[in-house]
Amino acid sequence: GGLESDVNTLWLVGGIKSQIGNWELSASAGHSEERGNIKIKGAFLRAKVDDYLTNGKFNPFGGNNNSADIINQLSADMGIAAKTKTDFVKLSATTEFGKLPGGPVGFATGAEFKRETLSFDPTKDWQTGAIGGYTVNGSISGSENLKAVYGEFSLPILKSLEVQAAARYDQYQHAGSTLNPKLGIRWKANDQLMLRANYSTGFRAPTLGQQFNSGRGA
Repeated sequence: GGLESDVNTLWLVGGIKSQIGNWELSASAGHSEERGNIKIKGAFLRAKVDDYLTNGKFNPFGGNNNSADIINQLSADMGIAAKTKTDFVKLSATTEFGKLPGGPVGFATGAEFKRETLSFDPTKDWQTGAIGGYTVNGSISGSENLKAVYGEFSLPILKSLEVQAAARYDQYQHAGSTLNPKLGIRWKANDQLMLRANYSTGFRAPTLGQQFNSGRGA
């Protein structure tokens, strides 16, 4: 028995910032990648063990009486090669304009693009269900693009009262689109008391493994 694993991770990211007039601009991009290979020792081929038992080629109580060649013939190739990749680009801009009793209005906006890919490849013996004690473990391969934009206002209604209003729109290649608002209020009654209230909605898209897992666990 036992397990051997080899995992390698790569992460690259870079960004720039700039000021144009009253706007603060920033951009970033990145790439991450993880490759892993796992090998599980001690697995056996179910049908071949049954055959060898029936024909007297293998003695389950024989200990070292079974030759190394017989053990190798009965051993299954059990392992997984997995790879995930993520590429992204983010853009953002912030500024202030106008004036309310509590100060200038703040505004932020941005956009994001992200692509995720996944591959999950068990060995042939595992995919065909030949390994004793284990069900079929099918491969997974897929990718998805995400595009998103958002905007946010910071409204200082009074020196002691600030309102934040925001919205984000996400468009998933496979999971569809969603628009989620956010509203926050902060009231500072005095130096010892400050109250906050927030309302927002969210959306969690299914993972790539959940979307492209047909044929697994049969």
